[in-house]
Amino acid sequence: MDSGGRIWRSNFRVFQQNQPIVTSSTLCQCQCEDIYVRKIRMRLLATSACVIVAIFAIFTYFQRDRDTPDVDFLAQNISFHLNDVKISIPAIALTYFRVQPANLNPLPSWRTHAILWGSEGQFPTKEYKDALLEMAGRKGMAPNISSIRLYFGRYGTHGERLISRGICPLLTKKWSQDMCTNGRGLYGLPEHFNLETEEGLAIYDLMFFSGIKNVRGRDLIEEIKPFTTQAKVGCTDDHKYCLAGAKIFEELYAVWNVSCRGMDVAACGRASEPQGAAISNFIRTELIAED
Repeated sequence: MDSGGRIWRSNFRVFQQNQPIVTSSTLCQCQCEDIYVRKIRMRLLATSACVIVAIFAIFTYFQRDRDTPDVDFLAQNISFHLNDVKISIPAIALTYFRVQPANLNPLPSWRTHAILWGSEGQFPTKEYKDALLEMAGRKGMAPNISSIRLYFGRYGTHGERLISRGICPLLTKKWSQDMCTNGRGLYGLPEHFNLETEEGLAIYDLMFFSGIKNVRGRDLIEEIKPFTTQAKVGCTDDHKYCLAGAKIFEELYAVWNVSCRGMDVAACGRASEPQGAAISNFIRTELIAED
């Protein structure tokens, strides 16, 4: 046992000799380094937070028009001529309109989404809005256009914020007030439809369908022609995409999207007839304005 004890004590002394000597100065140095590292980390976190806040502030600044709709402008009634037919609609119902190329209007063809989101990253400026109101507002002369796309949904829910609900009391037409407060599906209308002159139908040359080659919207329009007062339908071969069309006046047509899954074209046409009749009646009783 004495021999084993001596061996154990000898090994313990060797172990102690191989350990680093920890002094008070060493402990202090380690603590200081740890505090320094923590300070660096805190500074990095604070800097990162400031950068994130700055980026968010910049993004919010440039998105303010998108988040805060101009309800006073959107409630204004805008008038257009399609051939000899004059229509009047609140600006919020506009999705797209195409100015005739030969027409000397101060505005180009304009694609929007209810004039809230702008077009291709460009937001409508105050100057643009003023020009539109001067051209087509109450003091305007109702410019000639060849194509217009209208939106009939719940107008008070546009924008990232619901501030645009303030538009409802500002709208002057009963149907637009109904849309604003009660939502889509009123008057038997689809959510969107286009009004097209013969020239305006050219926009369907630019309509393509996802996953379908060598078919354009123009091909579906040709299936619908000749337009009649009863709705007719043109579809892609798989009936995944269909357009319905009806004649409203001479050389003025309504065109809208329909779903024809599980139906042949004839059956889908019959199913679309009530919407066609509703659109025609709505245009004649609610949209047409006197010169």
